[in-house]
Amino acid sequence: MATLRDDLASDPNVQRLIPGVLRGLARPQALRLARSIVSTAKEVEIQTASGLSVGKGVGYDVDLVVLDRVMARTVKGLYFHHFEKPIPIGYDVRAFSFAGLQGVDQSLRGNIIDTITALTSQHLHRVGDRIFLYWYQTPPEHEVVSAWLLLLYLRLPFLCIIGPKDECATRTV
Repeated sequence: MATLRDDLASDPNVQRLIPGVLRGLARPQALRLARSIVSTAKEVEIQTASGLSVGKGVGYDVDLVVLDRVMARTVKGLYFHHFEKPIPIGYDVRAFSFAGLQGVDQSLRGNIIDTITALTSQHLHRVGDRIFLYWYQTPPEHEVVSAWLLLLYLRLPFLCIIGPKDECATRTV
């Protein structure tokens, strides 16, 4: 369940996007998405990160698999932008929203934290004013295999990995 976030709704960058989003949701191709949002919307209790209740808001179910696919496609585009070629055949991108990483075991959590620490020590790339930030790192011996950390609106993080297709298809976080 996601909450329609007040902190994002009041952000001037988000305010500039709302008319375009509404136009997009009005298109016939977006009818299924719009219905999904409306049909799953309900009143929810809003809590701080520490668990304190701060009132009620509107929440809706978010398909994390769909969001992860969008971020995977985004990384494919970023890879092309940085390396001026597509990801080679035999490699694929896996994306993981942090919301989907809540139940990982302790050892994997440590690996994820180490990866994020390494990524954030790399050059920060910005698109727009705090709208989209990202870091990436490739090992010196392999240009294709890489890790990417994407951050939308300073609040929505995704970890993405480019690796051999067989490993990407079978590994889950």
